[in-house]
Amino acid sequence: MKNKLLVFLIVVIPVFTFAQTGTGIVNNGAKIIIDEGAKIGIEGDNADYVNYTDNTDGRIDISGTLEIAGDWLNNASTPDVFVNYGENAQVIFNGSSEQAIGGDNPTNFYNLSLKNDLTLNTQLNILQTLSMENSLLNLGNQ
Repeated sequence: MKNKLLVFLIVVIPVFTFAQTGTGIVNNGAKIIIDEGAKIGIEGDNADYVNYTDNTDGRIDISGTLEIAGDWLNNASTPDVFVNYGENAQVIFNGSSEQAIGGDNPTNFYNLSLKNDLTLNTQLNILQTLSMENSLLNLGNQ
């Protein structure tokens, strides 16, 4: 019985520890593809997107929707996090508390939709449209 309990604890404790750490999606070189009609949602505690990519492979090829409940940080060497924009490509900020866009570099967004208050801690480039639904865009010093 003690051996079974020990095996159970060895298997379960690391899983719970790992599940409670982390910050949404951290991209350090991966290419993410969001096809037409597809939607990726980043929700829950620490539902942030952090980009550390410094090469052309680690970008988001977006024709669908990326909905984020946390903050957006672009720490890459370029504002071009998104590539190959589809006609219906959009990023939606839809958190339960004020969200922020920051990082070492600005981000180029194609269609940006705010369904929550958003603060800019770095510059923001909107290439097509900005829509706001019951939200406030705090420009700060940007």
